[in-house]
Amino acid sequence: MKKNKINRWVALGDVVIRKKVDGDGPWVGVVYDVVEDTASWGRVLLHWTPTAPPHYSSRYGLSRVNVHNCFSEYDVVNKKGVLRDGEA
Repeated sequence: MKKNKINRWVALGDVVIRKKVDGDGPWVGVVYDVVEDTASWGRVLLHWTPTAPPHYSSRYGLSRVNVHNCFSEYDVVNKKGVLRDGEA
């Protein structure tokens, strides 16, 4: 049975789950801004609850490419509630 690829490009309102790191986490954040960048695929700014994960910069956010490609580090849930973790 062929599986359909899922779109993991994060968008405004999506929930990003940063998985556990060294026993800490997970962290849950909501995308509140998508910053387009001509030099890259852009970045996303998230509101984390209750706190941001280590190495998250509130000024620069996360690279959209990293969230898109790093299945082992991030899960993405879209506005409709569909978990986008690689394949459906």
